[in-house]
Amino acid sequence: MALQLSRREVDDLRSSLDRAIYRTIGKSDSSLLSTVSSCLSSGDKDVKRSRHDEKEEKEDKKEEKKNGVEALAANIRAKRREEFRAQLSGAASVEGAGAGARWHDERVQARAPVRTRRPLRFHEPGKFTQMGDRLRMK
Repeated sequence: MALQLSRREVDDLRSSLDRAIYRTIGKSDSSLLSTVSSCLSSGDKDVKRSRHDEKEEKEDKKEEKKNGVEALAANIRAKRREEFRAQLSGAASVEGAGAGARWHDERVQARAPVRTRRPLRFHEPGKFTQMGDRLRMK
């Protein structure tokens, strides 16, 4: 994430950093303080950067681009979701006005085919009850 600061805010932050550095190490080593404050006041021109710093900056820029793409994709998804919900609410109001219900399914009113119940037919009525009684007796 990139933080956008105005020139004035950067100068204020730089001066507060100078004061903090002076409070911590300024009393003990004045040469270090002058070096650090000169680097801060002169900006990035006089400061030499290592390859590691440059790699980190490139990675940060890639992350910023990636975050921007992700944010753009999220915004597009949100817009599509809103449009879809608007379509659903519009379709539901049209259907709901005619059917009197929010969701109407024609299949619900149609009855399932009713199968007639067939009675069990045995060759000898009571044979299986006798077998069950015998099993229970044992």
